[in-house]
Amino acid sequence: MFTDICFTNMSTNNHQPRVTLFQRNLFGNINQMLAWKVINNCNYQWTHPFRINWAYEYQLFDAYGNVSAINSLSANNKPDMGNSGIAIDYQLDHVIFQKTMENKVEGINLIKNKRIIAAQKIDSNNQIKFELSTTVYICADLRAQQGELIHPNDLNVSLNKLDISENKKVNLIMQGGQPGELSKPLKFLMR
Repeated sequence: MFTDICFTNMSTNNHQPRVTLFQRNLFGNINQMLAWKVINNCNYQWTHPFRINWAYEYQLFDAYGNVSAINSLSANNKPDMGNSGIAIDYQLDHVIFQKTMENKVEGINLIKNKRIIAAQKIDSNNQIKFELSTTVYICADLRAQQGELIHPNDLNVSLNKLDISENKKVNLIMQGGQPGELSKPLKFLMR
């Protein structure tokens, strides 16, 4: 399943704000936000089309920077994953990775659209839990580059929460931000 998005910049803001899409990934009391789609330098009245695939994938990593192949995450992945020693409990709203034997696996990368959207080290109980959500956040002028963590202090008034999973196609329009005293904040409209 996927959603095609056509981003259109209708903001007359001179500096062409960078637009970032991300998901919030909750691990207990930790709220991790990783920039997984960044739109740079999109001119006024220009568009930037892209697709969000809703399927998740995962990748194992170790302390030395080595990573496994990327694997599909689906209901079929529930049993122990062979020599990796990782069991997967996949539900609709979360997935738990459990280390079942001693090995060099230190953590898991959660992947969507061939980009890492969350990374977490295995905890003292030898497991990792990722919350799975169809909610996407969009914000302008974040400092993070694609693939980097977003600091909560960098979020601003342009932050929007979108649930677009039921849509095959969405037009996302950025408005506001024009220069001058009557300037309005940047905002995003979904059509």
